[in-house]
Amino acid sequence: MDAVYFLNVGNGDCNIIVHNSGNISVIDINEIENINEAFETLNIGNQHKKDYPDDALAFIKSISNGRRVFRFILTHPDKDHMKGLNKLHVNPGFVNFWSFSSGKKIEGNVDWDTYKSLNTKKDKNVTAISPSENEKNKYFNQDENGQAGGDGLFIICPSNEMKIKAVQEDSTNNYSYVLKFVANNGKSVLFGGDAQEEEWDYIMKNHASDIKDIDLLISPHHGRKIENLGKALDIINPKVSLLGNFPSEYGSYDFYNKRQLKHYTNNELGSVKIDFSDDGSISYFCTNKNAANTINGNESSQIKTVGGLTFYKIDI
Repeated sequence: MDAVYFLNVGNGDCNIIVHNSGNISVIDINEIENINEAFETLNIGNQHKKDYPDDALAFIKSISNGRRVFRFILTHPDKDHMKGLNKLHVNPGFVNFWSFSSGKKIEGNVDWDTYKSLNTKKDKNVTAISPSENEKNKYFNQDENGQAGGDGLFIICPSNEMKIKAVQEDSTNNYSYVLKFVANNGKSVLFGGDAQEEEWDYIMKNHASDIKDIDLLISPHHGRKIENLGKALDIINPKVSLLGNFPSEYGSYDFYNKRQLKHYTNNELGSVKIDFSDDGSISYFCTNKNAANTINGNESSQIKTVGGLTFYKIDI
């Protein structure tokens, strides 16, 4: 069974796929240096869970069981997507590293130095690659016979042209990795990275069929407002959307509300676990017990403990 984790890591990103193959993909990381003790609130809505984030590094170490993570994917080299990269590289480590070059320069930052070292393939113990849209590989989206399969990861963006622009410019949001994951049971997840208007225009023009009718959307740019997101949502038509943490005045709620699309935030639910069962179903769990009980209308019927976190089933 495949599982996806949408971790509550404050104002940053960390998503994890535990593949049916046993491989683990970590998409971005945002280390929180001072973890506050979580508290329980009474009502769904603004649960303030962003102030009580989870420890992504500790969670990854726990679920990796002493093995290196199979792949780390850096959607783009911004601090809130790579804080803790150096520590993750040391322990538990990773076998493969996805990224692309950037014209940005950051001095005196150990995570940036680690990114540059890995990206220029100076670490011979890590395979560093920079796959582009539509690229095929037997490890991430093909089986041993060259057929669709592998770990079910398909690259929507960036294109080769976007990666060239990323080297020429300081900003990398518009060249972020946007990935589609197809679980073993056929259900789909779209990881939006930090893709902005220009990139979504490109995706809608060139990949509309790839992003149509997605089961789960990990909302781009943490759930912040993007001007053409509404047009993209009309194509994506997600059954459920998960938004990260962001100042409420920058939120994209109106786009989802107008279309009556189910959407939830880290601030409400805490961290979220999504199970993709072999019978074709998707099950959602969150670390905020009270939010789960409020959504369900009663006590959560299932509880799972993974990597030191306790998840409560939510009926969405």
